[in-house]
Amino acid sequence: MKCAEQAKKDKNYEVHHVRKLKDLKKKYINKKAPFWVEMMVSRNRKTLVLCEECHEKLHKNKL
Repeated sequence: MKCAEQAKKDKNYEVHHVRKLKDLKKKYINKKAPFWVEMMVSRNRKTLVLCEECHEKLHKNKL
C-alpha cells in the first residue's frame, strides 16, 4: 500500500472516512476543494488511505 498524499510506502496506515460524499461536495461548492476532497470525489470513494503523518495533517487542515 501507499499513502495517497505522499505516495510513500510505510508500515502504518490509517483510513480517513467520510459519512457522505454529498456533504463534501456541498461544503466546497463555492470554494477550492483541498487535494484530498478532490481525490475522494473523483474516485467516488468515502475512504482515503493515508500514512499516520498525513492523516494527522488532514485533521488539522494542513494537508
